[in-house]
Amino acid sequence: AAAYGDDWPPPQPPPIGFRVTVSDRGRLVLPADVRDRLHIKDGDGSLDPKRQVAAGSGVVPIPAILAAAPTALRVVELDDTDGDLLEAVRASRQFVLATDG
Repeated sequence: AAAYGDDWPPPQPPPIGFRVTVSDRGRLVLPADVRDRLHIKDGDGSLDPKRQVAAGSGVVPIPAILAAAPTALRVVELDDTDGDLLEAVRASRQFVLATDG
């Protein structure tokens, strides 16, 4: 969300595969087929897997997405990254655990 500030949803469509919508109350809504599991990725909004970063370090509003599916299984996922992949997974896990409370 950092790249968009308060302008969420962004003025242009999010990357392919991003299927979260916004309700008339301003809450994020997840499709029924993904409410039981969330594959959590973050990055700069491009489709370049090298631009993926630890959850909470990119542009995806992960706290709002987690709140939209409080009982869903959380799966940290990174296809690739410019940095240390295991460190990004570790930092992502910590971010998700801290965000979930």
